[in-house]
Amino acid sequence: MNYTFADKLTTTLNYAHVSDVQSGIFRTQPGSPVLEEGFANVATKNSYGISVDYTEEITPWYSLSMAITANYHHFSGTLADESIDVGRASWLGQLANQFSFGKSWNAEVLANYQSTMQEDAISILHQMGQVNGTIGKQILNNNGSLRLLLIDPFNIGRYVYDSRLGNLTSDFKLRWDNRMVGLSFSYRFGSGKGAQARDQTSSMEEESSRL
Repeated sequence: MNYTFADKLTTTLNYAHVSDVQSGIFRTQPGSPVLEEGFANVATKNSYGISVDYTEEITPWYSLSMAITANYHHFSGTLADESIDVGRASWLGQLANQFSFGKSWNAEVLANYQSTMQEDAISILHQMGQVNGTIGKQILNNNGSLRLLLIDPFNIGRYVYDSRLGNLTSDFKLRWDNRMVGLSFSYRFGSGKGAQARDQTSSMEEESSRL
């Protein structure tokens, strides 16, 4: 269910119920110190969520796009004779800032953040976030585009989760250096409305997938 106000603010409510949802699991063999991790359909999941999307042209040279989603995920079931009854509220935010300067210069700054969340019946995914940016210029009578892309310049990208079941625990931490600087050039042949509409899409998404 969703509602849009003044073509700028959209609010969406959602609910989902999933039986036999796939979740991480632990396995142990009698007399063995080895802990095995895997996946199986062992739990029931109920999810409640609300999302708010907002877009606004603040000034002729600055526009803002923001999306915030809040969720509550609850898992219940039985695994290895252990009762599962866990849930956690979490939220995800994304902020895109687009700037248009003189002489065909433009820039975009994209930031996203995810709070600690219940990933499955036994695992918690810890908070993570990232900031990316682009600087671009239209050249060759606006038929060409030159863009400089910065991925995670502050080196804050990481992936951390903990799994717990009874007296069994597993911790996983991954911190990758995905900082990247890229330079791209594109040229548009012809002058159709479809090509013009494509140029209005987010340069961040376009260049990230390309690089």
